[in-house]
Amino acid sequence: MHLLVALKKGIKLCFINEPGAVVFIKQLADGRLLVEDEYGFELAINPAELMTETGVRLGSKPLTFAEKTESTLPDCAKLLRSDCIEIDLHLYNLCSAEEERRLQHPLSFQMGVLQRCIAAARKKKVRYVIAIHGKGQGILRQEILNSLHGKEDISICDASFDRYGGGALEIKLYNLNQ
Repeated sequence: MHLLVALKKGIKLCFINEPGAVVFIKQLADGRLLVEDEYGFELAINPAELMTETGVRLGSKPLTFAEKTESTLPDCAKLLRSDCIEIDLHLYNLCSAEEERRLQHPLSFQMGVLQRCIAAARKKKVRYVIAIHGKGQGILRQEILNSLHGKEDISICDASFDRYGGGALEIKLYNLNQ
């Protein structure tokens, strides 16, 4: 059995159907994962019961590096037109309520989804990504701005106020032919 995602020793994993987190040690010959719980006990766990802190579920089908990182759009993203993808980064659109409760770092999870969306847009040569962050306290908006600030191949501006009411950013991607 192979994992859907590449794991490094020491990466933190969360249970899908119960509270708690474990630290990955190694994959066993039978496909289970040897992990250490918060009390220092080693456990052998089926990978289907775990996900990364960013919400990526572990599975049984091996993927190539390109497939792991950028081949497909997240399920919550939609193609508005041939040159524009829209992704709503509200947690209730990204994962189930149960998965949301298990996320230790929801902001990191949201940013991981956005980064995958941007990578998939580049691969598909889509020039614009509309990131719906909502209005709230502005934490997600600021994190998006901070993480993309200074990148030479990206520009950011507010998305259409008429359509998104100030709760979205338009990310323009350059150098799509590389």
